[in-house]
Amino acid sequence: MDILNDFASWSGLHANITKTEVYFGGVSPSIRAQILQATGFPEGHFPFRYLGIPLNSARNSVEVYDTLITKIQNSLLHWSNTFLSYAGRIQILNSVIFGLANFWCATALLPKTILKRINKICKDYFWNVEPGTRKLVFQSWKCICRPGEEGGFNIKELLSWNKALLAKWLWMLDHDSAGNWAQWNRAYTFPDSSIWQLSIKDRYPESLCSIIKVKDEILARTGSISTGTVFKALQGPAILPKHRVTATLAALRKLPTVDLLVSRGIVIINRCLYSQQIWQGLVLWMNLPTRSNALDTELNWMVQSRGRHHWKHQWRKSCLAAAIYHIWNERNGRIFSGHETQPATLVEQIKNVVKVRLLASTSQGLCIED
Repeated sequence: MDILNDFASWSGLHANITKTEVYFGGVSPSIRAQILQATGFPEGHFPFRYLGIPLNSARNSVEVYDTLITKIQNSLLHWSNTFLSYAGRIQILNSVIFGLANFWCATALLPKTILKRINKICKDYFWNVEPGTRKLVFQSWKCICRPGEEGGFNIKELLSWNKALLAKWLWMLDHDSAGNWAQWNRAYTFPDSSIWQLSIKDRYPESLCSIIKVKDEILARTGSISTGTVFKALQGPAILPKHRVTATLAALRKLPTVDLLVSRGIVIINRCLYSQQIWQGLVLWMNLPTRSNALDTELNWMVQSRGRHHWKHQWRKSCLAAAIYHIWNERNGRIFSGHETQPATLVEQIKNVVKVRLLASTSQGLCIED
């Protein structure tokens, strides 16, 4: 208290008794009473919040994280009434929503149920799904969260991001010049051992226990306690896979086109035979006469029948839209991941998507046969 009063005498900053509390751990009742009398501060009780983060002497329960869920839902509710493109929604998720979750993810391992709830909220907002309803989507959330060079939208997947943020603290605990927090832990928490040999103990705070869990998972994957080996494993291989190099070059040139990939020596199919096989399979399914397979001709044919509301016209337009999307997705998969789907398999996938779409929009869709 003399130090606090001395600090207040020259800084003008006094401790506010109404906003200051004393928290005890392992202190006898007599000493506790003496401290409370000497300071004049009331005794605080766990759990309490510091900078919005719940602090507790034991592991936090799932209910403690309801505050985070509420903040995210309120933020999205504020933006739900604003018309935004998919690019705008991605910006909201990366800047606003994950800005709220980052602070929590950097303190401890969040329960998987909480992370799944947050991912569900973000996924519904991205696809504009109303609460309590379901909507057919054409891409999994795992694919949406991939990096841009792998065909995703650079949205952080919170389960992996939570571990990555804690791995940063693990790195700090392993380096001598990493700050006062790391030096204090090495001096008082594990003075006679390394962070790589540390095991979870009841007296450790939840944040340190979370770091140890991430450390154990890293060691289980690498099988080594060498810091160089471990962090090389975290950073990934020095030489990127060929499809990632191709995607990076295309992104730098801002021309992710077939011509650019061919000029780089990447062997891909630079013909439309695959698209023709897909469309011909769908034409047979729709019992249409032989088509030209030219995109302009097919689009003009769709425009001419755009005002017709018979279920067969809706069927044909849905087939064309689904074919364009799946062919585009298939080409991305071949370029960036080397994955190839046979035409007959892709035709069946398109059929299933169109059937579900028609069944959801009109009962007459039940008339469609395999």
